[in-house]
Amino acid sequence: MHDPVLELLAEVSAHVEISEELRDDCKTLNRYYIPTRYPNAFSRGAPAEMYDEKDAREAYSRAERVVRFAQRITGIAQG
Repeated sequence: MHDPVLELLAEVSAHVEISEELRDDCKTLNRYYIPTRYPNAFSRGAPAEMYDEKDAREAYSRAERVVRFAQRITGIAQG
């Protein structure tokens, strides 16, 4: 299986220290990568039926932390 978020994290961790919180954020976000994009990812029901607002808010919060980390280590500010 292709794990893009974890692959990127592995590459970055060779150069920069990664906190456990950020690792957890990336692991959680990685789990959303495939199942949310494909209608047959679950044996029953569409992905839209498997996630709720709480899941979306958690994913958004985790993604914000990952983006802030990336901005900090690259020196790229949000425009």
